[in-house]
Amino acid sequence: MRRPLLGLLLCSLAVACGPAPTAQAPTTSPEPIPADVPEEPEETPPTAEAPVAPVSADTQPAADEAGEIHDVSAAATATQPVKEPEPPSDVPGANMHVNRVTTDGVTIENVDCRSEGGGLGGLLGTLVIGKPFADRKSQLDRCVQGPHQTRVRWTAVGGKMTDVKVISGDSPANACIERALNGAMATVAGVCAASVEIGK
Repeated sequence: MRRPLLGLLLCSLAVACGPAPTAQAPTTSPEPIPADVPEEPEETPPTAEAPVAPVSADTQPAADEAGEIHDVSAAATATQPVKEPEPPSDVPGANMHVNRVTTDGVTIENVDCRSEGGGLGGLLGTLVIGKPFADRKSQLDRCVQGPHQTRVRWTAVGGKMTDVKVISGDSPANACIERALNGAMATVAGVCAASVEIGK
């Protein structure tokens, strides 16, 4: 009977004292938690910028002092000088125009002709249109004293100048000039007008 009592006693002691303490593992300080490291932004490939069309002065809108936008092209058009119409010709319906031609030392300018001579109204006409003035130069020079600019209109019929008229203004020399040119040889048939300087 001693053994059962001894075992009971041991059990009672074990219950009263609790389990034997176990060796604890040495505690260490916890590892530091790393701070949040900012993530590097992902590299994005450069995007090609769309080309910008140059803006010219004609199309670029302009702002005035009040900040209002105005169309420069319209303003530029409004300020462009308007081309004046050319003065009417001394020969209505003229089909031959010569700025300047010299024949035998005599120069006639601003020639307008309504030619009826076919081919003679072209290049050949421009070469011979000044011949009557060259042929009658000495007579024309006697009509004036010193250099004198005059404009004459005439009709050529049958190879001769007829109906000669000075149209550059009134002058005492006009009648003399008209007489000097009447009957002169004229190759270009039709009505013509020309300016000539005589008296030198």
